Amino acid sequence: TFNGVWAKAANNVWVVGSKVWEWNGTAMVDRTGDLPSGYTFTGVWGNGTNIWIVGNNGAVGGIFKH
Repeated sequence: TFNGVWAKAANNVWVVGSKVWEWNGTAMVDRTGDLPSGYTFTGVWGNGTNIWIVGNNGAVGGIFKH
């Protein structure tokens, strides 16, 4: 399930849900990396350099810089 999407370009699209994915123009790449496990990511926004992701684990919410 995807909960949010942000696109800078056709080859730089970020999608969030139980994980964080980036469409690089060729494939969806898992970019969850070192973000906390157990979170559902519900929104994403970027400024071209940084990606900001919001989410919660059912008890605590957070804003994460990717």
